[in-house]
Amino acid sequence: MTERLASFFRSVYREPMLHFLLGAVLIAWLLQSGGEEELPVIVVDEAKVKELVREAEAGTGNVSSLSAEATVSKYIRGELMYREALKRELYRNGSFRDSLVREMYQQLEPVIAEPTEEQLRAFYKENKERYRAHPSVSFEHVSWPNGEEDIPENIGELLESGMSVKQVGRPMPMKNPMPETLLPLLERQLGKDAAGEVMESKEGEWVGPIRSNIGVHYVRVLSINRTGELPYERVAVVLKGHWLSEQRERAVEESLRELAREYRIEVPERYRGSIP
Repeated sequence: MTERLASFFRSVYREPMLHFLLGAVLIAWLLQSGGEEELPVIVVDEAKVKELVREAEAGTGNVSSLSAEATVSKYIRGELMYREALKRELYRNGSFRDSLVREMYQQLEPVIAEPTEEQLRAFYKENKERYRAHPSVSFEHVSWPNGEEDIPENIGELLESGMSVKQVGRPMPMKNPMPETLLPLLERQLGKDAAGEVMESKEGEWVGPIRSNIGVHYVRVLSINRTGELPYERVAVVLKGHWLSEQRERAVEESLRELAREYRIEVPERYRGSIP
């Protein structure tokens, strides 16, 4: 009987079809096992949101500047980089979580080639509002302090005829000519109305009398920037740094989007935009 069983199993073992079926079953099991494997989860529930906001407020001391969505976004991005840092065993460097996040950020940050002049000018054109200051003006003036307004009746004609500003007027706590001055600073010195009159003056023409907080003035605008827009040449030094920084941030954000696909991130619906 034992010999018959052994003979049967030997014949079955030699059967190719059996090998095929067993292989198919094994492959199906492996595929099914792989399909059931769940992604790791990052959970940010309402309680976690409150905790994150409290920690952020305690860290900055400025509640008004905080955004719950921005706080959640920062946490998720940090958690993605933290977990990826652990996968890459960066903890062997002896760093803690924040250090790991910073180190992971540096690893995700690519080396960006220097921008061309064309790229910088295009970047400037797209971000002009970013490179805008307060309106500004520079001017020369003839002034009399309040209470000492012994002003010649024909002062306008005298100035237009080319009379030196040093021949008329009185000493004042104002430089002459006034260098390029931002409008808010001019308003503090002369008052809002007087500063407004100066800003409305035409370049190269004597205008007055303009009554300010400190006296009476005749002014001639030397240069004026009413829009506050800064020309490319003036901001070219900082443009490259801003451009490179933006390119690196875009590259890191793209890497974070790829990392996020490897996790199941659960957040309240109103914070879905915080996920990379």
